[in-house]
Amino acid sequence: MNQINRKKLTLIFTCLLTIGFTITLTVFVDRGGQFPFDLWSAESLYEVGGNTWIHSIFIYITKLVSRTVIIVLSLLIVSFLLMKRDWLAAIMMSLGVYFGNELNEVIKGIVKRHRPSSLESLHEAGYSFPSGHAMVAVIFYSLAAYFLARYFKSNVIRQYLFFSAYIIVLLIGISRYILSAHYLTDVIGGFLFGILFVNVWIVLHRVVSNFSFLSPPRDRDKNIL
Repeated sequence: MNQINRKKLTLIFTCLLTIGFTITLTVFVDRGGQFPFDLWSAESLYEVGGNTWIHSIFIYITKLVSRTVIIVLSLLIVSFLLMKRDWLAAIMMSLGVYFGNELNEVIKGIVKRHRPSSLESLHEAGYSFPSGHAMVAVIFYSLAAYFLARYFKSNVIRQYLFFSAYIIVLLIGISRYILSAHYLTDVIGGFLFGILFVNVWIVLHRVVSNFSFLSPPRDRDKNIL
């Protein structure tokens, strides 16, 4: 078995494992299940983090996926892609974030898990599973890194883009847990659904990009930084 086939099998196995775990977790939560560590997040973490500099820092971190920040960054990224005449990437970047958020709302409406009781002071609304911040963070920052990395020759810069994206996503997920805006399983669920969505979206992009009228210009290499 050559290296390419091994990578494909590993990717398929990882995707199937992720799908299986995501479905299992969703069904468990939908039936009212709670892990012990879920209960810890309801009161204890908020009491520890409340009124401290840690709490303030995580409030700023969680805003990295606020509507305003996402809109501003999306406009900047889409503008860059349009300058490169990469129409497909610009469209899929925009639609990916939109449909990802809508999918999150649909799943929340199906599961209907209530948020931690300590949440009232944070003025959050809506259901809890999966975390919208965690899911949208995975989708937005992963797609941003994916579409932008294609325009840099340096592997170091590409790795930095993805590493930065993963760190931001991880911190946003942690912030939702520390602030008691979600149970830990909400954050994990948000990550898992986000990962599945990103993989499907990237595969869709690669399939659609085979149509020449939607593909980037042939001389794109001249525009690589």
